[in-house]
Amino acid sequence: GSVYISDVNSLELDDCRWNFNSSTEFKGGAVYVAKVNKKLRVRSSNLIGNTAKYTGGAFRFDEADLEKVEFSGVCFKNNEAQGSPNVSSPPRYITLQAEVNPTSASSDEDSLYCPGDGTLQEIFYEPPKPVKDDEELVPLVKDHKSGSLLAPLNFVLVDQFGQIVQENTNYRMGIIKDPPTQILEVSGTTFSIPQKHTYSFPNITLTGISERPYILAVHLEDLDGNILNSIEEKKFKIALGYCDQGEVVDKLRCVECPQGQYSLSTDKSSAKCITCPNDEAFCYGGASLAPRAGYWRHTLDKADFYPCLRDFHCLAGDQSNPKGTCRQGHTGYLCAACEDEWVVYGRKCGKCPEPDSNLTSVMLVTSIGFILFCLMIYKIIQHAELPREVNSVLVKIIFNYLTVIVYSNYYGLMWMEEMQVAIMKTDEDFSGLSYDCFFQQFLDLFSSFFFFKLFMIASLPLGFILMGFIVFGVIKLINRCRKVDIPNSLLLEYLKASVWASFAIASTKIFQTLMETYGCVELGVPNEFWLIPDLSTECWSTNHHIWAWGVALPYLIFYTLVLGWIFKSLRDIQIRRDADACIQYVYFLRGYKKKYYFWEIIIMLKKVALAFFGILFYKYSLTIRVQSL
Repeated sequence: GSVYISDVNSLELDDCRWNFNSSTEFKGGAVYVAKVNKKLRVRSSNLIGNTAKYTGGAFRFDEADLEKVEFSGVCFKNNEAQGSPNVSSPPRYITLQAEVNPTSASSDEDSLYCPGDGTLQEIFYEPPKPVKDDEELVPLVKDHKSGSLLAPLNFVLVDQFGQIVQENTNYRMGIIKDPPTQILEVSGTTFSIPQKHTYSFPNITLTGISERPYILAVHLEDLDGNILNSIEEKKFKIALGYCDQGEVVDKLRCVECPQGQYSLSTDKSSAKCITCPNDEAFCYGGASLAPRAGYWRHTLDKADFYPCLRDFHCLAGDQSNPKGTCRQGHTGYLCAACEDEWVVYGRKCGKCPEPDSNLTSVMLVTSIGFILFCLMIYKIIQHAELPREVNSVLVKIIFNYLTVIVYSNYYGLMWMEEMQVAIMKTDEDFSGLSYDCFFQQFLDLFSSFFFFKLFMIASLPLGFILMGFIVFGVIKLINRCRKVDIPNSLLLEYLKASVWASFAIASTKIFQTLMETYGCVELGVPNEFWLIPDLSTECWSTNHHIWAWGVALPYLIFYTLVLGWIFKSLRDIQIRRDADACIQYVYFLRGYKKKYYFWEIIIMLKKVALAFFGILFYKYSLTIRVQSL
C-alpha cells in the first residue's frame, strides 16, 4: 500500500487522501499498521478505491488494539478485498457463525463507510466481555438428550472489528471438555480444519448425567497440536436433560424401548421399559402403543386399554392412530355411543333411513300395531266370561316370553352362531324403519335421547286413559253395529279393564326405563360414570340430577303404589266374588285358577327384576350376570 506504520508510540493522520492504492503483500491496500504502542488517530480523511488481494482493502492492523485506534470523520468508499474490504486485523476471537453481526464493516455491499464523528469502538465492534466465571457462560444447548447428536456446529474466527476472517490460516479448531475430569463423553468429529473460512462439527455426540451442567471449550491450535494463546478460546455451557418419553438410560445414553416393550413414565429419571400387554395392545417400541381390536384407549398418557362392551365396536389402532378407531357410526367412551343421525340398532349403531321414508314406515307400523293392540285388549275383555276360551291366554303367554327374551339382552347372552353372523353382517343402514330416528327431531328440547324417552314414560298415564277411551269407543261402536245393548256400568268396567291391561303390558318397560335412570357404569376411566342406556350421557350431571330425582323417582313411587293397589284389588275380588270387578281386572285373572289370582303380578315382578338385575350387574362379568338370574 501507500503507507506502512510500525513500532510507533503515537501517530495522528489528519486530512489524508488515500485513493486507488494497492498492496503487493496481499493486505492493507492503502495503510498497513504493523504495531502502535500508544495511540493512532485518523481524522477527516478519505480512503477510496483501494485494493488488497486477501483482506483490508483500505486499512490493515496487525498489532494495534481497538483501544489504541480512533477514527473521526473518515470515509471508506469502493475499497476491495477478498475479505474485509475496508479494515481488518488478524483473528482475535472464536464465535459461532450465526452470532456474527451482519451489519459489520465487511458487510457493506458497496464498500462505503462514512461514519462521521466518533470513536472506532462506537462505530465498528465491541469485543466480547471477558467471562469471570463459568456461571456467566451462555448455554450452547439446553435439555440436550444424553447420547444424542448435537445440531451441527459452525464456528468462525473474527477480527477485532467483528468481521469474519477470510484469509487462509494453517490452524485447526478443537472441542474438548473443560476441565477434562468431567463425567462427559465427547465423541464424533472433535477437530476441524476450515472450509471456506468455516470450522464445522457436524456429528458431535455428548453423553453424560442428566441435569448436570458441563462446559465445552473451543480452541485454536496449529497443525502440530500447539494451542494458540493469541486467540481467545470460546467456552460454552451444556445442560443435559432427561430422555424423551419412551426412552430409558442405559450406560448414560438414552435408548428407546425395543419393540414389544414401552415406557410412558413421566418420571424420566427413573423410567423403565415395561413388557407389552399383548392381549390388549400393539407395542411398537418407545412410547408408541395402540389398542387391539375390541379394546379402547382413553388417553395417550397411560397404557390403559379397556375392553369394549362389544368387541366389534372398537377397531384396532396402529402407529399413526395410537388411540384406535370406532366402528362406523360409533363414538364416545368404549365406542358405545352413536354419532349424530345414527341410533342403536340391535348390538350396533345403524345409520338413520331417509326421513320421508322413515316417517311413512313409522306411521304405517304404528297404525297396525295400535290396531292389533286394541284388538288384543278387546279380545281379552270380550272373553272375560268365557273360561274355556284359550286364544287370548296364549297371546298373553307368548307376549310374556317375548318380553323375557328382549330383556335378556342386558345379560350379554351369546345366541346361536348363525344369529350372531346374521347380525354382524347386516348392513349399517336401516332397511326402512326406526322410531329412534323419528324421535330425534324432537331432541332440541332435551339434552339426551334417554331423557326424551323418560319424558314419554312420564306421559304414559295419559296414554293409558286415552287407550281406555279408545277401546271403550271401539266396544261401544261394535255393539251398536251388532245392535247389542250394554249397560253403561259394564262399559265403564270395560274402560277400566282397558286402562289396567295397557298398564300391565307396558309395566315392564315403564319400570325398566325408570330404573335405568340410576344405571351408571364406570367405563374404564376412574370416577367417570355414564348412563347405561345412553352412554353419551354423563351420570350425575346437573340435567341427570333433575331427571333422576324430579321425574324418575316420583314416578317409580307412583307406579309401585299402582302395582300394590292392583294386588290389593285382586285379593279383594277373590274375597267378595265381585263379577264386575273381575271384568275390570280380566287381564290379570284370565288363564289362572282363582287361588292363583296373584300370578300375573308375580310374572310382572319377575320381568321387572330381570331388568333390575341386568342394570345392577351390567358392569360385571357374564358369569355373575347369568347367576343373578
